[in-house]
Amino acid sequence: MMRAKSWLLAAGLLLGVASGLAAQEVAGSVVDSRTGRGIEGARVAVQGAQNEARTDAAGRFRLTGVSGTSVVLSVTMIGYRPTTHEATVGRTDVRILIVEQAINLGEIVVTGTAGGAEKRTLGNSVTTVRAADVQEIAPAPDISNLINSRAPGVVVIPATGQIGAGPRIKIRGTNSFSLNDQPLIYIDGVRVANDVATGISVQGFGSGIASRLNDIDPDVIDRIEIIKGPAASTLYGTEAANGVVQIFTKRGQASEKPKIAASIRQGTSWFMNPEGRIREPVNMVNGQLVSWNPVKQEEELYKQGQVDRPLFTNGFGMGYGLNISGGTGAFRYFAGATYDDDNGIEPSNDQRRFTGNVNLSITPDEKYDIQGSFGFVKSRTNQAFEAGSGGIWFSTIFGDPAIVNTPNRGFLFGPPEYQWGFRQASQLVNRFTASITVNHRPTSWLSHRLTVGQDQTDEGTQQLNRYLPPEWIQFNPGIGRLGLKYDQRRTLSYLTFDYNANVNVKLSDKLGSTSTVGAQYYRRRSDLVWAQGEQFPAPDLETIAATAQTFGFDDYVENSTVGVFAQQQFAINDKLYLTGAVRIDNNSAFGEDFDFVTYPKVSASYVVAEGQTGTISALKLRAAYGQSGQQPESFAALRSYQPVTGGDGGPAVIPQFVGNPDLAPERSTELEMGFEGGLFDDLLAVDFNFYYQKTRDAILLQPLAPSTGFAGNQFVNIGAIRNVGIELQLSATPINSRNLTVRGDFNLSHNKNKVLDLGEGVEELGTFGPKVGYPVDAIFRRKAVSAELNSAGQAINVLCDDGNGGTTAACSSAPGVYLGVWDPTWEGSFSPTVTLWGRLRLYGLVDFKLGNRHFDNNLRALCQVFLRCDENFNPQNYDPLMIAELQSNNIMQSWVINDASFAKLRELSASYAFPQHIARYVGGSAATLTLSARNLHTWTNWTGLDPEAYFATQLFTRLEQDNTPQLASFMATLNITF
Repeated sequence: MMRAKSWLLAAGLLLGVASGLAAQEVAGSVVDSRTGRGIEGARVAVQGAQNEARTDAAGRFRLTGVSGTSVVLSVTMIGYRPTTHEATVGRTDVRILIVEQAINLGEIVVTGTAGGAEKRTLGNSVTTVRAADVQEIAPAPDISNLINSRAPGVVVIPATGQIGAGPRIKIRGTNSFSLNDQPLIYIDGVRVANDVATGISVQGFGSGIASRLNDIDPDVIDRIEIIKGPAASTLYGTEAANGVVQIFTKRGQASEKPKIAASIRQGTSWFMNPEGRIREPVNMVNGQLVSWNPVKQEEELYKQGQVDRPLFTNGFGMGYGLNISGGTGAFRYFAGATYDDDNGIEPSNDQRRFTGNVNLSITPDEKYDIQGSFGFVKSRTNQAFEAGSGGIWFSTIFGDPAIVNTPNRGFLFGPPEYQWGFRQASQLVNRFTASITVNHRPTSWLSHRLTVGQDQTDEGTQQLNRYLPPEWIQFNPGIGRLGLKYDQRRTLSYLTFDYNANVNVKLSDKLGSTSTVGAQYYRRRSDLVWAQGEQFPAPDLETIAATAQTFGFDDYVENSTVGVFAQQQFAINDKLYLTGAVRIDNNSAFGEDFDFVTYPKVSASYVVAEGQTGTISALKLRAAYGQSGQQPESFAALRSYQPVTGGDGGPAVIPQFVGNPDLAPERSTELEMGFEGGLFDDLLAVDFNFYYQKTRDAILLQPLAPSTGFAGNQFVNIGAIRNVGIELQLSATPINSRNLTVRGDFNLSHNKNKVLDLGEGVEELGTFGPKVGYPVDAIFRRKAVSAELNSAGQAINVLCDDGNGGTTAACSSAPGVYLGVWDPTWEGSFSPTVTLWGRLRLYGLVDFKLGNRHFDNNLRALCQVFLRCDENFNPQNYDPLMIAELQSNNIMQSWVINDASFAKLRELSASYAFPQHIARYVGGSAATLTLSARNLHTWTNWTGLDPEAYFATQLFTRLEQDNTPQLASFMATLNITF
């Protein structure tokens, strides 16, 4: 009996000890207060004790051997404000929110530097978009939506709202008359294709809607770094005048076990308020002026079972993603894949895309490491015809009430089922991007790096016009009913070699030196093969080989750049940083008599304050001066001849282009000054920039004298352009408590450009072309200033502006009058984020673009070509000046060049991070549900469908004609971490 009592007593003591030990720990996670993402590497310590731990890749920590009933935890992390949190001993679900510092001068950036560098050392501006954070708050469908409104000075211009469409990106205005206006794009250090407006653009059918930038899955991106002008892009040399966008994909982090993350998204997109935005065509029917509402008509027919679907329906979208990451200190990995299946509002518009990405990091010892990256994209985008192609938008907008009671049902070229079934445009993409970077640190003062990689894109662009069944021949009689097929195969290949070496030495206690040298080689090659066949002999045939007539063509274009650079930086007291650099480039497109180009750079950065309390918690002043350029088109410098059939029937050549052996790159010079600071104990962050940029040796076409033997024009370096602007970024966190955090972000930028020179003695290039003293994208059109209407409604006594504030009677010979610019002069955004109880995040984004005008060709064609506006039938009810221009047969066009300024409710989202015990029900450690919506409302005076829509192929003119507007959308996304 005594022995049994002894055993019971011992067991009780053991249970008590075990219980005490279980209670002597605290565990939980450290998360970003704005995004809710776990923070890796944060230090968590118990105040007044020796207990401390570092958070893992998911932000989790565990402290053991803790005494007492409660403790105060201290959390510190570079880039975040120090935080304390009281926790009960024994709890394992502690959730600690930490807030970013207003200004993190210790942040490492790569873009614009010879290697990784702290922001404190940079004399130029670099904007970082934390893509992973954005995807947590409001998942973006593509990279353009990640960038839009998050980097001041970067204007994203979407051409159409079709699924699979991509935008143009313009940074700090326009600095060229004729060359590409897109920034350079890099992925993990490798230059990649940045082509826009790809896809169908044949026989006037379509404008090309796809952008290579949007091939990349935003869910595999960690961050995006953007430099905006020559002052920062000097080290990138020729081609970098339009700025540089560096994309860095996600990397694995060391962890005890692999981290698996899965995501599921489901949602829909739709055309917001189509009845209120599509202008109703009018016409005389049986002596009565009748209007036609195509949306309402098709909805009624669908309800009655007479058609299979309404004119526009909701497009269902879904996506699935899975990734795994982890590793040790010597080997880390990340592998992810996503599948997206998205449908537009028309049955002919959809996209299926699979993307895969693998990143490996190997660190055999502290002296070197190897990083490898491989990405793969396979997609098919079916494009709905638009932009002058005769598709459903064309037939709807320019429809005719007089043919409602015919098989056309009012649609110009045929009813919707015919438009969608008759033809299909598509683009197939197979793309891979691979890179290997080797970092070697043989000594404490020497390091060097080599990056080698390739980006290759295989595009297959197709258009199929099907052999028409008997019931559709009435809509396309003649030879067109037999159909055709067009197939273009293009391979884009970019090869990158990039090497640099750094020598970092301490010259004294107060003076440090970093010397860098480097060299790059880039090669772009485009191989093109296309074939076309016309007239299928029978239905259901869809190959070019089955057509009666076939045509073919092949060609290739190659361009190479080689450059070297040297940079020297001095650091004085770790506060003042002085940098000087020079880059020397040669490019295969330069004229044979032009050898190489040199681009210099100098910059200074001074850290006035850092880590202080009070009004100014951090402040850095910066200034930079630099140059970069843009090479001519590949064959612009070469004399070329055109093959023809000679008089004897054999091959011969005739002069085609005269070429220019002295043709040089355009050279852009920029002075940039600004500051970044944290104010009021880090409650407010300010980043301000001013830039003055000048492009000289701008390339223009100059007419040739007939005596040269070459007809046409010659490319010459004679132009000059100036861009001046400001950029402002504000971030404020006025409330930061355990249960409530409020943050607001505001961006604003302004750009004004001016043509300085068009060549000796030349003040303008034509009536409507660029003019000295005006913006590059200035709009010049003839404008009526006086007119009367006679009793028949015809404009009489029409006088036009003479360009000097007076009038001229002959409008056909009147000069073009300045009406404004195509691109916005002001752009910005405001985005508030509210976090409640550390789990629920509410987010919104309103962006705006101001000061620009667009060409409303829908209005012009409807009223002036098809004569289906009320203005055509009741001109006496309208402004005589507008009627005079409408009746001028396109001589005057100011009436359709209208204000396209707007503000848009771009994003709304609500995201909830579930408690851990709920995530465990599905075997996970964390789970987040996000509900997000886009493009819910637009405030604008624009007369067309969408102030952002235009022909994507146009470099300057922003002309809307039967484009799909930006679609509203709703998406639910569930992310689970295992």
